[in-house]
Amino acid sequence: MTIGLELVLLCMLYVSVAFMVVYLIVGSTLPYLLRAGLVVLVSVSFFASWHLWRDVAGWPARAKLPDQFLFHAATVIEPDPEKSQPGSIYVWVTEITDDGPAAMPRAYRVAYLKTTHSQLQEAESRMRNGLPQIGKRKRGPEGTFSLNGAMKRVEDEQQFELGNLPSPALPEK
Repeated sequence: MTIGLELVLLCMLYVSVAFMVVYLIVGSTLPYLLRAGLVVLVSVSFFASWHLWRDVAGWPARAKLPDQFLFHAATVIEPDPEKSQPGSIYVWVTEITDDGPAAMPRAYRVAYLKTTHSQLQEAESRMRNGLPQIGKRKRGPEGTFSLNGAMKRVEDEQQFELGNLPSPALPEK
């Protein structure tokens, strides 16, 4: 089954649940205000679940890049002024925590920058030569992570730097 078909079936399931709730509410003796509130709550749950399912369905996360990550791959869509498309960069990374790498890699979207594009090309070249790449999210000018304004998307301010993964320190004999 494809992702699109699964999402359509999921939406149909939620609509059927809504119809059942409406059917039960119409025949109940609850106050009208409570009935209306239940209908609004079920309706809002459709939109909330749709946005939550976007992250599960394999679309890029709408979150900031991890502070430190293992870089796997990238897809670059260059800007197209004729179509008024700003361009995007999609990176596939695994978060690195104190306990080691997270279990599953994740896709993230960052805004297109020529410097980031060239940095990714160099990193992929090093990966083809057998050197795993590690990345760090860049900090803002005052030493803290950049804060997003009310109208800015998370991916518009994300910048990172990539380098070779250091060789593991072997224990002494």
